[in-house]
Amino acid sequence: MTLPVIERIATEIQNRLNPVAPDRAKLIGQATILRAGRTLESLASVVVQQQPTRPLPRLDYAGNPCAKAFEATFNIQCQIENKVTETEFSQQCNLVVSDVVRLITNPPVDPVMWWNFGGIAIDATFGQVRDLTTEIGVHGGVIVPLIVQFRVSENDHSQVR
Repeated sequence: MTLPVIERIATEIQNRLNPVAPDRAKLIGQATILRAGRTLESLASVVVQQQPTRPLPRLDYAGNPCAKAFEATFNIQCQIENKVTETEFSQQCNLVVSDVVRLITNPPVDPVMWWNFGGIAIDATFGQVRDLTTEIGVHGGVIVPLIVQFRVSENDHSQVR
């Protein structure tokens, strides 16, 4: 059975953030995919939290079956140990954002077309980077939103259109 397009995109994001070659990343740890509404139970350095998809009717195609377009945001939450000075912490946050963008936009295969995730997405872009705060309000890192648009068959969300 073929996986839904959104699941294939999530897996590709996770694979790009977990490079096999150690020289490709400065990030420590493995990226974990969480679904909307779930929380992280154990400390991890990178968590990709998938937000609910929203329809994009302006990108739909007519047909039988018609093609439906959606947009999904994947919040890449980068936790950083806050045991250094504020300046060093800010520098670490900036380095991690740079690493995330580099890893996502430079896949080993066809980096010029990074945004189409191997032909299954319409477009992808990064949103505004935000602070990651803990439940007690402590600055714990950064959130790098990755916004991905994709199109599927109305009656089969595993079929790319």
